[in-house]
Amino acid sequence: MTEATRSCGDCGQSVPSEVRFCGRCGAAAAAAPAPPQEDRPPAGRQLATPVPRAGAGVPRRQLLTGIGGLVVGLSTAGWWGRRRQQELDERGLPTADLDLGEADELSEQAARDPVLYPAEGTAQLAVLRWEPSYESSRGDPLERYGPGGEDHPVLSDTVGLMVVALPSPHCGCLVGWCATSRWFEGPCHGSRFNRWGEWTGGPVPRGLDRYHSRIERDGHLVVSLTRPIVGVHREGYLLEQSPEGPSCVDA
Repeated sequence: MTEATRSCGDCGQSVPSEVRFCGRCGAAAAAAPAPPQEDRPPAGRQLATPVPRAGAGVPRRQLLTGIGGLVVGLSTAGWWGRRRQQELDERGLPTADLDLGEADELSEQAARDPVLYPAEGTAQLAVLRWEPSYESSRGDPLERYGPGGEDHPVLSDTVGLMVVALPSPHCGCLVGWCATSRWFEGPCHGSRFNRWGEWTGGPVPRGLDRYHSRIERDGHLVVSLTRPIVGVHREGYLLEQSPEGPSCVDA
């Protein structure tokens, strides 16, 4: 007697009727009998598209698991998938870590202005420098941003690196770096952030959200996009920085 089977609704794998989940991808098997072999979608079809779209062909449970509860990761993940197509997992989602390059080189590049990623097109991330030894009456930057170098790595007493997400915590509108004011500025509702990504004005409830980052043994800065850090509350800023020139966006 031929064993009754069902098909996985995600990858098309044929599974015994009494089995609830697919052994290949872990998705729930479809309730209906498997269609004839010639009509069945080829296994792994969703991986043929190099740039996965969040929510397209991916069950909600798998999507939430794959992006680990990213705060702003949907847009970042789409960009990341375009840059690093060779590092997609079996579901077509980006893997967790992104290598941004040599930490020392990034530190030099970010000495004046943050380094934006991607460099061409619409930036989703920014690598910026912060000062662990900065003296603030509002708190200790080293305690806030660099406990053990596990949140944001510390290169020296005066140099630390931080990776911030550029979608505004207020409405998701991408903020830009203004080279004249040396602030991040939001074009949608006039939100402002200092060069550490902390709130300086506007309706946004907090500073720019950030990601855990680290320096690997090869000296590269690696950011974990599945480990977001909620931005500092608007009244919790440490860097007291006035605009250094004209604004790029009308308030």
